Order: sequence, then structure tokens, then C-alpha cells
Amino acid sequence: MIDFAQKPEYLRWASERIGDAFDPQTSAWLSQIGPNGDIEAVTIFTGWSDFNVFVSTAVEKPGTRQYIREVFRYAFRTLGVFRVTFMSKHTNHKAIAMHKRLGAVYEATLLHYYGMEHAVCSRILEPECKWLGVHHVKPVQDTQSA
Repeated sequence: MIDFAQKPEYLRWASERIGDAFDPQTSAWLSQIGPNGDIEAVTIFTGWSDFNVFVSTAVEKPGTRQYIREVFRYAFRTLGVFRVTFMSKHTNHKAIAMHKRLGAVYEATLLHYYGMEHAVCSRILEPECKWLGVHHVKPVQDTQSA
């Protein structure tokens, strides 16, 4: 079941697994709840503007296709942003691989973003998103060198 309710226990569950504190006043979240009532996944949307939202996900069990579609519908349709940004520690290979499977394009490695750890930044633009159920364009790779 997909739960749009902004239950504090869902946010706490995700925050503990992600290892970061999220402010319920400036965040929104979407949860996947299993048949026995256990939390399986929570996706948190933070720092959104007219164009971008940062997305973080904690998982106990991989999200269903329906859940993933709802995550992107929420970002692009409900929040109305053009870009979803994923940030993860450079050592979190599972998250980086998940972002790539979702269709995210690598953009940058930010040195010492998490103290002594680096961050990997990737993104999905609305026209590139394969989860919206509409024709999407091939992701654009940045051709500028640093």
C-alpha cells in the first residue's frame, strides 16, 4: 500500500536509516507499507524550489513499480518541479546503482560534502523520466569538462 499520510513515525523511520535529520515542516514524504503494516520504503522530498527537489529514500524492501511511479508523479506533478536531484555518499554504492537504474544521470562528485566523505550528485529531468508513463527523451549528458 502506498501511504501519502505525513505520519511522523514514517519520517523518523527513514531518518534513522538514512542517518540524517529531516524537518517535518520543510519536508514531505511518501511511504510504501507492507501487507502486515510494516514500513517497507519511505521517500523524502526536501529543499524544493520552483525547479528542483532533493529526494532521499530509505528501503527495507525494494519499492514496487507503482511506488516508484508515485514518487516521480509526486515530484513532477504535485510539487511541479522540473528536476529531481539525488545526493548520496560516494561510498553508498547501492544508492548510486539504484539512482542509475531509475534513470538518473551522474552530474558531479562534491568533495567533502559530508564532512570527510564526498557526495555523488545525480538528477532526472521531467522530460527524461521514464516513470511518468509518457514519452520521454534520452537523458542529456553534460559535455562541459571541469
